[in-house]
Amino acid sequence: GSPPTYRNRPLEVRLREVNAEELRTRAINGDIPKPSCIPILGREGYLVRGWATLLAAYPKAGKTELAVACAMAACQERVLYITEESEDVWAARLESIEQPCSHINIVYGFGVPVAAIMQRIAEGDETLVILDTVRHLLAIEDENNNSEVARAMTPLVSACRARKKTLLALHHRRKNDGEGGRAVAGGHAFMGVVDVVLEMKPDGNQPRRRLLTGAGRVYAIADLLYEMDEDGDLVALGDPMKVSREVVSQRLLDVLTDEWQTTADVTRWLDAPIPSSETVRQSLNGLAKKGDIQRDPPIQDGPAQGKKMSWRRDGA
Repeated sequence: GSPPTYRNRPLEVRLREVNAEELRTRAINGDIPKPSCIPILGREGYLVRGWATLLAAYPKAGKTELAVACAMAACQERVLYITEESEDVWAARLESIEQPCSHINIVYGFGVPVAAIMQRIAEGDETLVILDTVRHLLAIEDENNNSEVARAMTPLVSACRARKKTLLALHHRRKNDGEGGRAVAGGHAFMGVVDVVLEMKPDGNQPRRRLLTGAGRVYAIADLLYEMDEDGDLVALGDPMKVSREVVSQRLLDVLTDEWQTTADVTRWLDAPIPSSETVRQSLNGLAKKGDIQRDPPIQDGPAQGKKMSWRRDGA
């Protein structure tokens, strides 16, 4: 059919007021549904329905790939993806994707007046809006100017919130690292106007892995490690601390033999990157508790603090 037309009417956000005790009572009684999430790589707790989320990453680090993976998997949603990329780029990207994507509408927004983009968001029936990236599509000239950032971001967030649309806005990280949103490029207004800030960065020396961290208004955001598999798909690995111990444990199993070795000896056999001594100790003890390796003194004797420990493959 022919594409929809959008009337040039003003965007309105009406004033709403509620008594705090009445709202609290409704929440306790279950009259107000608890927030639910649109999964990111099959994991919940990052993209809350009806909230505004800012995803920041270094240029060309994979934030668009993560957003596209989220959009593709959100087949229960109607997705509006407003992009600064060209049609040729999207054609090449979609050609390599096997799953259906009829629930996604792509708007080429680069150079389009901001008013037209806002009108499209407001009058569309999509439930998830992805803006990639906010600086270019909202024509923010000075991203360090908090007043300018607020003037650009507030109408966007307000329009989505008033219509119960979920917003995922993509942005860049600054060169200097930081925690809790401090690595987001530009002024703090980028973080102040949204409900959740997600930061994505490479994971050390693992070129195919990324670490997703975040901070939210109400809920704590768990760290998530994910990687690109051999087919080019993004796969969630889970908590980075747990994944690290699992990886180290496998590496330790690869170097352990049927001969007793001290902790220092085992560590010397590991290739770079060398894990911390504490990670090695925890991993060895974990393998011994599972029965995969043996410890001297025996793991059944409990902690061996102050004693020299040796290790070997179980069943030798």
